[in-house]
Amino acid sequence: PAPPQEALSAAPLTRGVGSKTGNMPTHLHKNRKKRGHVSAGHGRIGKHRKHPSGRGNAGGQHHHRIMMDKYHPGFFGKVRTPKT
Repeated sequence: PAPPQEALSAAPLTRGVGSKTGNMPTHLHKNRKKRGHVSAGHGRIGKHRKHPSGRGNAGGQHHHRIMMDKYHPGFFGKVRTPKT
């Protein structure tokens, strides 16, 4: 008898962990057109960085304080209850 269909499944479509392109051929990637160009469409001044403002909730008491005070008053501290 033939093996069940699940056993004949092909290899997964992703190349590595977190790959979004699957088995798309290299010449179809948009990055190929940007080879040789300095900033790859992300601009020279406001560069494309991985986490320019920190990961997650970083900076709540520092560079994101205005946002935290405006939209999440009472988030920091132990004394008073947060405003609603």
